[in-house]
Amino acid sequence: MSTNDFRDAALRAAARGWFIFPLRPGRKTPAVAAWPQFATTDPHRICRWWASQPRRNIGIATGPSGLYVIDIDTHDEPDPLARLAHQTGAPLPATFTVRTPHGKHLYFRAPAEPELRRCTVGRIAPGIDSRGDGGYIVAPGSITPAGRYRICPLYTSDAADE
Repeated sequence: MSTNDFRDAALRAAARGWFIFPLRPGRKTPAVAAWPQFATTDPHRICRWWASQPRRNIGIATGPSGLYVIDIDTHDEPDPLARLAHQTGAPLPATFTVRTPHGKHLYFRAPAEPELRRCTVGRIAPGIDSRGDGGYIVAPGSITPAGRYRICPLYTSDAADE
């Protein structure tokens, strides 16, 4: 029996209720033009996508998935989100976390209201962006020239301070 790690990672994401779509192999760009309309949790469509191109990376459409993802782009500096949480006295809850080639993605359930929009590049704090309704993220199991996206232990801002 042949295996496909990319397809299997896409199926695991879909099993969590996350709407996925293919990204170009080795890239972070969509492999389908109308990805917001085609993102799915349907295992049959997912298997067809990865059968035709088994090394496609995996995208998660954050809006339909009910996700709001904080993207922290730093490995070398102290965690800027933990610093912000400490300064404001508002620690973050433990959450699903993915190690990215440049930092980490923190997955949160998006609130019904207010609608949290697509992207906040440069508006939260240096090194911190977000993806909400209308946006997407690269899922764990994907590989770019910069490195792999991997699930890691749950993130808490308290643990990041230690």
